Amino acid sequence: MRNDANAPLKLGVIGCGWAGQQAVHAAMAIPRIEVIALSDLEPDLIQNTLAAHPTIPCQYGPYQDLLQNADIDAVYLAVNPVMRYSMVLDAIAARKHVMVQKPHAVRADQILEFEAAAEEMGVTLQFCYFMRHFPLNRQIRARIDAGAIGEPYH
Repeated sequence: MRNDANAPLKLGVIGCGWAGQQAVHAAMAIPRIEVIALSDLEPDLIQNTLAAHPTIPCQYGPYQDLLQNADIDAVYLAVNPVMRYSMVLDAIAARKHVMVQKPHAVRADQILEFEAAAEEMGVTLQFCYFMRHFPLNRQIRARIDAGAIGEPYH
């Protein structure tokens, strides 16, 4: 983990499909984040991501190989929820901060397990709701807030 609070956060992205590519694109726009590694079992997906961001220096097949990179401070998991469970726990065990795309897990008790593991290892676990900022989703939320479907109760 980083010793210098002013140094960029070094990020590894696991999963290079659409969501992973969006995560890389967003992270590259933030000066305090440096994407240094990608992982996917499909080499073509890694190559597609590198086509748009050729400066990412490290590529891995299995995510476990990415987790062994001591330079990585945090990982973004852009994989489906069924695959995600062991990846979250493995990343936490590797002392990486973890950002998990929603839905966070297959079962609610898994989320509690993630939280307990992160607390025990002293790493940050964050859940991502990036699609809430898409224009259509913002419009829908604004209409609901304005009472278009009545008063929400949940």
